Amino acid sequence: MDKTTFIPLLAGLFLLHAPTAQAQETPEKYRGANFTIETGGFVGADKFRVRGFHPLSFTGGYTFDRHWFLGLGIQASVYFMSSTSTDDKDVNLPLFVRTRYAFLTSRITPYFQLDLGILIPLGHPTICSFYPYTGSVPITSGYPTWLYCRPEAGVSFRLRKRRALHLGLGVMINHGEFERKYGIDGRPVYESSDLTASLSFTAGFTF
Repeated sequence: MDKTTFIPLLAGLFLLHAPTAQAQETPEKYRGANFTIETGGFVGADKFRVRGFHPLSFTGGYTFDRHWFLGLGIQASVYFMSSTSTDDKDVNLPLFVRTRYAFLTSRITPYFQLDLGILIPLGHPTICSFYPYTGSVPITSGYPTWLYCRPEAGVSFRLRKRRALHLGLGVMINHGEFERKYGIDGRPVYESSDLTASLSFTAGFTF
């Protein structure tokens, strides 16, 4: 067999083998059930300054490939109901659907996810009222009611197969009853809103 015959034959064998090798690297090892445990907090991103923390979040679902994940989650959320104290707390359990997309197939990849669901309240404590309030420093108070919506972007660090660590930064949209009081030249000013936003941050482990 001369070189003019051998080289095209070798190239043909390589092309036939290429799809097989790629198939072996397709996301079979990434597909399957996944569970994520997270913790984090949130601070006010607008004038109503809704803040708090979520000590524990649990999400379970299915990873379809190296990009897409869909699951259900539940979270313990604690809201500080007043800007003047951390004693008044509102505790609820958000129940949500999570969709996540990983942009790259490398071990370190940025991602985007959306949590959308409802809040299960565990009771609202009574807030002490200071109305009419005429101080120059605004006082904010309130609590969420039913909507839970939190888009998030972050970075995921894959460890092995479907295990990973991630850090995320997002915006938590709060629907509820929120108010803000302050004074201008001794005259009380009262503002209210049923929709506010908070900056959220999370750290989690997927297994």
